Amino acid sequence: MLDRELVSAEVVFHAPFTIRVLWGNSEHVTVDLSGLIACDPTYSAFTQNPSAFHDLTISDGEMRWGNGLKMTSESLRLMAEEQRSGSDAELLEQLQSRHQLTNGQLAHALGYQESQIKNFKAGRAKMSHSVLVTIRAMLRDPHILYARMGFSAMKLGRRR
Repeated sequence: MLDRELVSAEVVFHAPFTIRVLWGNSEHVTVDLSGLIACDPTYSAFTQNPSAFHDLTISDGEMRWGNGLKMTSESLRLMAEEQRSGSDAELLEQLQSRHQLTNGQLAHALGYQESQIKNFKAGRAKMSHSVLVTIRAMLRDPHILYARMGFSAMKLGRRR
């Protein structure tokens, strides 16, 4: 996938443990790696020596630091997607339209009542982070959506 190829990455100096990435499709994104560094013992070396985070190169489609740590472009892309801004309603609409789901089917897949889906879409309620992660996962891999649907979703009808 040439458009997802990691072309370059640079440390953003005004934000700790943040990098600016250029993908093969010319898209620039900023990715905050502070959660990874705080929670993953593999990357905790950067908390002891923050300047090591700046020793960053790109090689064979992955980021590599001078201290031997590395990160695949796929892992970086997933973190970038999770941090991407956008409204809850837009994400919900994207899932619904891509798979031509009714509000009832969408509610079934996410474990909500149909009225709550309508509230999310109208911006009257916010979805939890865990539900947003689930929606993004369903957009990446529809088998996750299909596993949640089951035959009972057939009774809820197809969108026209």
